[in-house]
Amino acid sequence: MSDGMPVTNEEYGIRAIFPVGSRVCEGLSGAHPHGFFTRVGDDRMECQPSRDLPNLSTLSVWADYNAAFYRTPEEARGDNCRITGVGDDLISPQGRPWAFRGLASQTCEAVEGGGRIRIDVLAYAGTQSVGMGEPDAPRYLYSASLSTTRKTLAADKVVFQRFLDGLVLTPPKPSE
Repeated sequence: MSDGMPVTNEEYGIRAIFPVGSRVCEGLSGAHPHGFFTRVGDDRMECQPSRDLPNLSTLSVWADYNAAFYRTPEEARGDNCRITGVGDDLISPQGRPWAFRGLASQTCEAVEGGGRIRIDVLAYAGTQSVGMGEPDAPRYLYSASLSTTRKTLAADKVVFQRFLDGLVLTPPKPSE
C-alpha cells in the first residue's frame, strides 16, 4: 500500500511516488522487475497478470534496455500507441504537453478496448556504444502510462500529472 513514500528500481534508476492508498506492484518481464503499476483506488488488487480489463484507472512506469533497437521515438511508440484524435488528452491540466522532467519526451494517446483512453509518455535516456563507427545509441527507454475512461479522464489527468511530477528517472551509468 502506498503511503506516499517513493518506490525505487535501482537497475533502471526509477523513483516513483504513487497516490496514497494505492497498492503498488512491480512490473515484471518474466521474473525481472522493469517498473511499477497500480490501479488507482483499488487497495485489493492483485499483483498478478489478469486478462480482464480493469474497471479502474491505472498508472504505470516502465523501463527497458531495448532502446537501441529503436531509431526514433515513433518506432518505440509502435502501432498500439498513436495519436488518434481523441481530443485534448495530450495536454496536461497545466496546459503543457505531458513530459518527464529533464528528458525530451514523446506523448501519444490511444483508444483501447471498451473505449478506454491510454496516454503514454516515452523518453530515451543514457547512451551506449554501438561500435563499428556508428553513433552511440540510447541505452534506456522509459515509459509512463495512464489508462482511464472518458468519465474519469479529467480527474485522472490531475493524478497522472502529479505522478509524472514526482517521478525521477536517473539512468545508471554503464559499468565499464
